[in-house]
Amino acid sequence: MRTSVHGRRSVLLVAVLVVVLVTVGAVSATIWRGGSEGDREAARTSGGGSSGEAGPSSATASLAGPSQLAGLDLVARESGATALVEVEQLHGKALGPAAAQAWVGHYGHAGQAEQATVWITRSADAGEAESLFTRMRDRIGQGRSPFQLVGPISEQGVRGYELDGMGQKHFYYLSGRDLYWLAIEPGRAQTGLRELVIFGASEGG
Repeated sequence: MRTSVHGRRSVLLVAVLVVVLVTVGAVSATIWRGGSEGDREAARTSGGGSSGEAGPSSATASLAGPSQLAGLDLVARESGATALVEVEQLHGKALGPAAAQAWVGHYGHAGQAEQATVWITRSADAGEAESLFTRMRDRIGQGRSPFQLVGPISEQGVRGYELDGMGQKHFYYLSGRDLYWLAIEPGRAQTGLRELVIFGASEGG
């Protein structure tokens, strides 16, 4: 059960991302409200560290994030059609028509406030993913969001950026056709980023 504290944090963070990304796309979008509890799948965790849930890498492979991240458990997630609808609402038309899959994962410990959230969007090809990444970077770089640019990410050679904002560390970057956004408490930030980048590389985007 997710608490009201982390629920408010998630809604606020997503609302801010809506402002940033919808302005990029110059379109109207509905703010993602996280869906009803009935839409959420029970998180399946295992003792295998950051082992993932995705199948073989291909255009039709299932998209998923790690089952654990920086010592935190996957406590709730959205996947499949539900996640795609929610992330399309989050980004508006900035995703473009080729956004093929989406996944959202919430990390923490049962009964405690959420400590990390991962958004993953898989585009139909690398060009679509690159376009979304570039528009996101340019908009945030204008300095009219609550995110403060820290600098480029220097982790496993990925191309992306580190931000501060809303009491958390934020990272967004590309891995093949997948665009990742990680929001995480500062004390777990570098470990969480490293594990997520390694996971994404192993999935092949």
